[in-house]
Amino acid sequence: MFIYIIVAILAGFGVVYHLSQEPPDWANTSIKLFIALSMLGMYFWVSWNYNRRDETLRWLRDHKDEITDEERYFKDSPFPMKGISKETELRNFRVVTSLIVFTTTHDVGGDLRGGAVRGVVATIWTLIFGWWGFPWGPINTIKALAINFSGGEKQSTNEAILTAEAAFRLEADEQ
Repeated sequence: MFIYIIVAILAGFGVVYHLSQEPPDWANTSIKLFIALSMLGMYFWVSWNYNRRDETLRWLRDHKDEITDEERYFKDSPFPMKGISKETELRNFRVVTSLIVFTTTHDVGGDLRGGAVRGVVATIWTLIFGWWGFPWGPINTIKALAINFSGGEKQSTNEAILTAEAAFRLEADEQ
């Protein structure tokens, strides 16, 4: 995820450089500023999504015995307005960012809140910033767009609970 910070810093240096020219190069400055702010924004958005996904997975793991085949509403859940059963779908969308020879892919989602917005943001970002790495940029971008346009990777809450338990066990073993 630090690609976003690195690119933002490099674009920031570009902004300073173009502003130091006599006369200032406003066209290149605005492009570099757009890239720097976009990269910082994506860093925070992906981090925020990871935190929400972890919160959801922890809640599902802690309440796995209460989740049944019948849809129920839980007041203490991170998503109290959403009915939850073992077959409720969580959706993951893919974000691709590329820079010349470096391509990174992140999954966002895995949560029951705001899935459509995440899908749109992930798709637009991938369309703009996913193509620019060789050779994996175009390959990963096409895969991500196929996933995003199909509604994301779907996972039931039951599958998510099993995945969360395995992930948290690995996390505990590493500490």
